[in-house]
Amino acid sequence: MNVKLVINSFLFCVGVGLFVFGALIWWVTSSAGLVLSGTDELLFISSRTVLHLVTMGSLALSAFLLAGSGKWTGLKLSCLTWFSCNLLVYEMGSLWSHNANFLNCLGNLNSQIPIAPATLAMAWLIVFPGLFLASVSLLILEWIVEREKSPKTTGDAVAGKPEPARFC
Repeated sequence: MNVKLVINSFLFCVGVGLFVFGALIWWVTSSAGLVLSGTDELLFISSRTVLHLVTMGSLALSAFLLAGSGKWTGLKLSCLTWFSCNLLVYEMGSLWSHNANFLNCLGNLNSQIPIAPATLAMAWLIVFPGLFLASVSLLILEWIVEREKSPKTTGDAVAGKPEPARFC
């Protein structure tokens, strides 16, 4: 199994998904008008600001994930883990405060989504932990592979003595 190929494919798919997610939310917030003028019940800032922060984070992370295939995989996976953890905590906080809407900061726009808000919130509570667990698992796997690739040092090399030359 080629670990680098799996990680790069995962990062590409998630990068494209985050771009579509960010572009969709950007489109919704730019055409919403005064519907998003209320404050978010969880963060106590305006709903429009929360959506702009989620959108900018999503678009910036997707640009970073899609840039330079094979470079900075550890950092990309760490950023993805952080972002998915933040979204998961926000959704769990919304459910804990008895707001069963998907991205509660959407406010009245949730009624325009053809899926029931509670169903959509539960679906995202499956997607966000899955994204979090996949990124953590791939981060650990990438660390193990990189660790196995690094040259092993013997006790003599650590003590300052040169290692004997090996010709085979």
